[in-house]
Amino acid sequence: MLGTGHGKPCPVFFRTHYRPSTPQTSHISFCESGGRRILSMPAIAVPELDFSPGQVLCLHIPHGFHLQEAAIEQGILRASQHANKSVLICRPATGRRGLREFIRRQRTVEWLARAGDISKADAAQVIDEFGVTVREIMCHNAGTPRCFLGIAAAICRKPDVLLYSSAGLDPLGRVAVHHYVAANGQNLCAVHLSGASAFGDGTPAPRVCPPRARCIELQPG
Repeated sequence: MLGTGHGKPCPVFFRTHYRPSTPQTSHISFCESGGRRILSMPAIAVPELDFSPGQVLCLHIPHGFHLQEAAIEQGILRASQHANKSVLICRPATGRRGLREFIRRQRTVEWLARAGDISKADAAQVIDEFGVTVREIMCHNAGTPRCFLGIAAAICRKPDVLLYSSAGLDPLGRVAVHHYVAANGQNLCAVHLSGASAFGDGTPAPRVCPPRARCIELQPG
């Protein structure tokens, strides 16, 4: 569990990264260090953002800058904390490991109850509202339900700012996630990190953004 915000542990969220099929060289340079060429790229600048409740922001990461996602998250984290806003960064729901899991598989309801700091009865009700198939055993869940679980756990903790991504999901899964956030996050600011993706021939694929979102094209600073 990743600690963020105001001392609360952060739930987890499914994450994969786009790697372009064609070289993206327009923003890449090399520097010499000890006889070795080191790849360097300009940092992505995080603009001033409005974290007011009800705001939905979709930040578009440029092609070739997927490796800077963690740095972008930290920039948003600092900006929200500077605005005196609590923030949670979503990660994939992952099952426990070790002897306890070997002896008894963790139930999905148990995971959500612990990650969201709610009762098992409330966790079961939250899961019923997902609208997607969720397995009883945590480790049996695929990417989309793990995505929902991570976001639901964060929303249950009532942050001022929710930072999430729909990377790794198919278009229908992304739409479902966006609608879930919209339906359950009216009292917070939702920030979606949109990574660039491409078709098999390397041409850019359209982004799947949250409804009524303010889309912002991030640029190297």
